[in-house]
Amino acid sequence: MSASKKQKAEHYVEIDGEKYDSSLVDLAKRLKDAKKLDKDDAIKLWEDAKDGPGVTDTERKTLTYLLTKYTFTAKAEAFLRERTEVQSSGKEYYLTLEDGTKVDRELWDEIQLLAKDGKIDLADAKKIWESALDGNKVTKTEMATMQKALDTITFTQGAKDFLEAQMSLSK
Repeated sequence: MSASKKQKAEHYVEIDGEKYDSSLVDLAKRLKDAKKLDKDDAIKLWEDAKDGPGVTDTERKTLTYLLTKYTFTAKAEAFLRERTEVQSSGKEYYLTLEDGTKVDRELWDEIQLLAKDGKIDLADAKKIWESALDGNKVTKTEMATMQKALDTITFTQGAKDFLEAQMSLSK
């Protein structure tokens, strides 16, 4: 096995048939020490998840798994859940933001989750675009939602270029 393949294989651990980030699992084991994991521990786990260009789906899934495996204080659990789960902003289909912009609520909530690590990277932008294509057509409100995100959230240059190109092709 080549060094790069071995390193990639060691990056994940399989538990009950699911693939998890081994670094996060190891860190949680070290932090536990027979106590509840507190907010400082949760912050360490979140920072470890942000080790690359963005928090991956596997890292989010691992953090969610760790919330079920270990005992966390209420503040620590709330901190991680806020960063790993889509927080619904309500039940209506549309959301009107403070500036009056009408956005697709579900898409906006997903964008907010993806931005929790500080920026939207190319992989995140591709997820956003796939979500906008949920009905095989991007609606005017979904376009406005993505434009609002581009105007107000930090995107990597590649992510911004990708999303702007997809939006211009769909007009």
